[in-house]
Amino acid sequence: MTDILLCAIPKHGVNVPPLAIAYLQGVCKSHGFKTDVRDFNLELWKDTIHTEWWEIWKESNETLYKGKRFFEFYSSVYNTYIDKWAKEIADHPAEFVGISCFSYRSLPTLKYLSPLIRKYNPNKKIIVGGSPVFTYHDWIIKNNLADYAVSNEGENALLEILYNKCKPGHIMLPQIQDLNVLPKPDYLGLDFSRYVPRDPGGLRVRENDYMRDSYEAGIMGSRGCIRRCTFCDVESFYPKFRWRSAENIYDEMLHLLDKGINHIYFFDSLINGNQKELEKLCDLIITDGSKFNSIKGLGIIKQMLSIGIESFSPKIREDMNKGFTDETLKQNLNMYAKYNINVALLLIVGYPTQTEEDHLEEYRWMRDNKHYANNPVVRVEIGGTMLILPGAPVFKKKMYNLFLDKGKDWVSFPNN
Repeated sequence: MTDILLCAIPKHGVNVPPLAIAYLQGVCKSHGFKTDVRDFNLELWKDTIHTEWWEIWKESNETLYKGKRFFEFYSSVYNTYIDKWAKEIADHPAEFVGISCFSYRSLPTLKYLSPLIRKYNPNKKIIVGGSPVFTYHDWIIKNNLADYAVSNEGENALLEILYNKCKPGHIMLPQIQDLNVLPKPDYLGLDFSRYVPRDPGGLRVRENDYMRDSYEAGIMGSRGCIRRCTFCDVESFYPKFRWRSAENIYDEMLHLLDKGINHIYFFDSLINGNQKELEKLCDLIITDGSKFNSIKGLGIIKQMLSIGIESFSPKIREDMNKGFTDETLKQNLNMYAKYNINVALLLIVGYPTQTEEDHLEEYRWMRDNKHYANNPVVRVEIGGTMLILPGAPVFKKKMYNLFLDKGKDWVSFPNN
């Protein structure tokens, strides 16, 4: 009999199977627990990507988690799926269901899903984990959305629950110091052929000439971050930065390569947080003949680099505590161009101190540096307006006077 059903709910990318589910399944099986998995996020994507709702999978689209558009989607489409998922979870023979909330964008789905699970099977024990739980665990428990709300890392906490070693409620265990001891992720039940490599939104399947040409998997080589950017909440649930050894990471990469997966996406908050181990990893890859078609993430390795520039304005970057100058940025871009490394620059629009003049400065920077277009900068991702995350310094330290308008959006008045 299955001990636990592990589920991923919207919204997150569809370029790789959900990494949290694979890691948790790996650790459960290493202790003899029987698991089953469901990726409900992928199911919703598959059924909507060729419909009028396809734009919900754009990174900047807020339909799945915010505003009037969410309720329109819920009433016309989404309520049917949530009800179906709740029945499937309730009918599953596993005593426990583990629900992975990848980010704050998953909370509205959880809010509607959990009560229906309770309705269809009051005896099902619900475990909820993921980055937003650290901030929202009181809300989750108070509203009976879970029996166990797991902050921080889930591996040891999940084992404690399955071994019946902890009481229901908020669970937060000490951070895992040695990440090398964790088992490899187990992808049984997650079909790589259903995901869309190199496209988190899965948007390119809408193209008439789309053909699968590869398989991609995620890896997390570190947890936490050495930076303390004011807009980011990673430090709240991963206060200490930890890194797996180069050998341990490369062993997992080769394990994936044996399965025919030659595209790797690193989900680290900052892949070059430990430059010594990163150089070792690069040396292992190069010495072995660079067998992978692409290796990318929020740092460098091969073919694609996503860089959190956040702003082209030095003043705004200083307010964000980004810690680099225009000179450093241009030095890096020149080196990427020299070695033919494609770069995607990630921006944040609407920092609380951003003025119209700062916005115009962003435009001028791109105009004056258009020679970087295509080599190395292949795209600039603007995203949506900055979210004020409760676990981030900008909120926790009350760095700015912030207000809510009638639409429940945040408002700031820099310089009065």
